[in-house]
Amino acid sequence: MSLSLIGLIIIQWYWIENAIEAESARFENSINESLANTTRSLQKDEAAGYLFKVINEGGKNFYSVDTIRPDSENYISESDDNHRNMIDSIPRVKTFLMDSTTAPTKKVTEVEFDNYLNKSIMPADSNLNATQRRKMIRTIITEKNKIVSEVVNELVYYNANLKIEDRLSNDKLLRALDMEFKNKGYDFEFHFNVETGDTLLFKCDETTSAALRSSKYKTKLFPGEFSSNHNYLLLYIPEEGGIILQSVWVIIALSVFFIVVIIIIFYRTLLMFIKQKKVSEMKDDLISNITHEFKTPISTISLAVENLKEPGLIRNKSVLKRYSDIIKEETNRLLEMVDTLLSTASIEKGEYLLNKSDCNLHNIIESVIARFDLLIKQSNVNIVTQFNSAKPIIEADEFHFSNLLINIIDNSIKYNQHSPKIIIATSDKDRLISLTISDNGIGIDKKQLRKIFDTFYRAPTGNVHNVKGYGIGLSYVKKMVEVHGGTINVKSKLNEGTIFEILIPVKL
Repeated sequence: MSLSLIGLIIIQWYWIENAIEAESARFENSINESLANTTRSLQKDEAAGYLFKVINEGGKNFYSVDTIRPDSENYISESDDNHRNMIDSIPRVKTFLMDSTTAPTKKVTEVEFDNYLNKSIMPADSNLNATQRRKMIRTIITEKNKIVSEVVNELVYYNANLKIEDRLSNDKLLRALDMEFKNKGYDFEFHFNVETGDTLLFKCDETTSAALRSSKYKTKLFPGEFSSNHNYLLLYIPEEGGIILQSVWVIIALSVFFIVVIIIIFYRTLLMFIKQKKVSEMKDDLISNITHEFKTPISTISLAVENLKEPGLIRNKSVLKRYSDIIKEETNRLLEMVDTLLSTASIEKGEYLLNKSDCNLHNIIESVIARFDLLIKQSNVNIVTQFNSAKPIIEADEFHFSNLLINIIDNSIKYNQHSPKIIIATSDKDRLISLTISDNGIGIDKKQLRKIFDTFYRAPTGNVHNVKGYGIGLSYVKKMVEVHGGTINVKSKLNEGTIFEILIPVKL
């Protein structure tokens, strides 16, 4: 599962990188295309501007159709090449230009071309013969070729003698670029400049200048012209990365979202497996403990019953009473074990009732210690009390609160390799009363501290092998403290002892 998840993440990451690279390449191609379109637009605008400038200056070498009709006084014959009229008005030039744009651009037959001329140029009442029509066709073609040639030659010569700063301005470039980008649906901040030689045409700060010179967006201005000076249009887009990410953010967001979801599901599944493994181990440990605990009294009862079958023992009342008492004690022990397991199950399900009342915590502690009187005398156990609280009244269920104290004290006695010494102290903390129970036992490892309150969990006891239990005592303690509105903390060091601190609200 881990390898599959890692492989999926790697594939998704690789796919996202490819998507970003593809979008970056598409964006770069689009910007380069926009720069190329801008340079073409600038060339067209400049050519159109020059053309109309020439027209406004007198229409040099431009001829309308009317000036070359055979029936016109301005007709150009094959033998009179120098007899030409100049156009002196813009409307006549426009007529010529419009007629030029309607000329056929594919190869046509002479008949088709004659028909075209008859419809487009020849008047309806024209009585031109075939020879005159051919002369007129040659005149039109010759004149138009000369016109185009002269305009192109003059335009090239005109541009070759202009400086780049006379041909372009910052505002003109800005309008051209802005229009091109808007046509492609872009709306972003950009910087531009014109590099002529080693200098930049327009003023800009050092940072922008360095960014422009190192930019990948660079195209030659007026590439169709012959010039010793090479001028380049430079473009720099500060937020290019953000623009690219914005184009693919939906796909990236979905990919990241599903990856996170899969990771969370994987993590929760892994935790479930680990928890199930722990539960299985605790269950096996619990079954082993229960089997061991039940086996001893059952064996004792079985042995006592077998002895009672002896005829000689039945007549001895003292022996009969002793075996009967053994059976009774072991039966009660079994019942106590069963009740403990059943009560634990009820607590786990939350099926318990608390009968709370105002109780004196010091009195509860003294009554609990009294239950250990016999054990204190037999096992050399020393329990010391230090009652420092001035307000020991709490609202609690005396039965359950006594049981949780019994569980803690019982553990302090069982998990001890020396003569057990237990100190029970109380003190006031704002509106809480602090109850600490410290011992000099074997202690608990730091790794086990956070697990000791888990149901059925039993911390390793090291060299102490005679400790019996089900791992439910401290789980019961924690639940009872919490239902009383308190908290419990534990501190411990191996071979030094353990300190339990319970904080319970004081009855105001």
